[in-house]
Amino acid sequence: AAPVVLWLALGAGLATLTSRIGDWFVMTDELLYERLALSVVRVHSPLPEIHGHLVANLNQLYPLVLAPVLAISGPDLRVAHVVNALVMASAAIPAGLLARRLTGSTAWACAAAFLTVVVPWITLSSFLLTEVVGYPAFLWAVLAFHSTVVRPTARNDVLALLGLVVAIGARAQLAVRAVALLVA
Repeated sequence: AAPVVLWLALGAGLATLTSRIGDWFVMTDELLYERLALSVVRVHSPLPEIHGHLVANLNQLYPLVLAPVLAISGPDLRVAHVVNALVMASAAIPAGLLARRLTGSTAWACAAAFLTVVVPWITLSSFLLTEVVGYPAFLWAVLAFHSTVVRPTARNDVLALLGLVVAIGARAQLAVRAVALLVA
């Protein structure tokens, strides 16, 4: 429960900062992900499409997460940035769970969860970029990998593969995690 409480508290604190940002930083990239999310809303399909043409994009998890936000709020960047803060801060949960498994200590789990959210790259929650979902997806995949390495069962193997697929859907570069899973 402690990592979840930390996630909610730190996510809310981060959201108070990100909600003040109503403009673009890296406009071309951010606009692409906004358009992909709006496409999900309009076409009702998870396949990435812009102006009626399918787009080759493996990083479709973020537009899928952003789509319901934009469907409700319209193109309000402040609302999207609040959601970004909560999504990115959710990395505290797998970090805390992994630390608890490794150390057996709630204090270390809380420390890991806290430190996961107060890193400099948490500022990326102010951008409409795939890093927002990539960060927690990576940590969830690591937690799933740990489970299957420590206790190899069919269920844990499926969870590890699912974690890998979600991580790749968040950031295609995380496909390199497949090598780590195979080696482990």
